[in-house]
Amino acid sequence: MSIDQLSESKEFKMLGIIKSNYVESKGQEFFKNELPKIRAELNQKEQMRLANRDKFLNAIKKVT
Repeated sequence: MSIDQLSESKEFKMLGIIKSNYVESKGQEFFKNELPKIRAELNQKEQMRLANRDKFLNAIKKVT
């Protein structure tokens, strides 16, 4: 069987469909489950950064 024949076979096309559906499913799973966790963690880190910045600015104000 040649490469061209293989790429035209029903089995090869079916594998493409399965792969496509799997990737789409995993992508949706990521956006549904993981993205909110990542967003929350980034928000928490931003809040910590702002708190540290404010402490630093207040310390500078006390010195000057």
